[in-house]
Amino acid sequence: MRIVYLAKTEGHYNDDEGAIADAFERLGHEVVRVNETCAGAARAAHREQGDFCLFHHCTDYKGIRRLTIPAIFWYFDLVDYPADLTVASRSRARMSWMENMLPYVKMGLCTDGDWVKQDTTGKLVRLLQGADQRQPRSTTPHKAATPLIFTGQPSGGEKRQSCIDALKKKYKHKFTVVQKVHKRDLADMLIS
Repeated sequence: MRIVYLAKTEGHYNDDEGAIADAFERLGHEVVRVNETCAGAARAAHREQGDFCLFHHCTDYKGIRRLTIPAIFWYFDLVDYPADLTVASRSRARMSWMENMLPYVKMGLCTDGDWVKQDTTGKLVRLLQGADQRQPRSTTPHKAATPLIFTGQPSGGEKRQSCIDALKKKYKHKFTVVQKVHKRDLADMLIS
């Protein structure tokens, strides 16, 4: 297959798009990379001939609508989290993006399974993120200090921090927060 991939091309420590392109290529597909952050990215994708166009956060609804090949998005982020009012505006923006983009795509892949469960369009499919095979195994062994580890950023809304605080209180020394561990180091830490 020839995949037109509308994505960030310069992922620094968190290069999900690079890992996805690499995985497609390892599977034998041709990946045409189009930088989603440049003006006219959807127009550039339109000029490419491919079997489908994959994108993540493009906001050029008209450009996606004009594609002559099927459009598929993969949305990594939590879409709606009504339990935490401190992220309500973020949730509204993400729900609006979904509402505006769904009419123009053949399929939407979402990491947020709760959002997929409430889908009425039949276009959403749950797909979790995976590991980046381009990263070599770390030579430095990481041993999980505790059986319960939170590996994200505590700043993600009021409920996230209160959840972390509750876990710390309940599990004491069996719970820890580990930040800024990415790619192969994270995988090695979790499977050690």
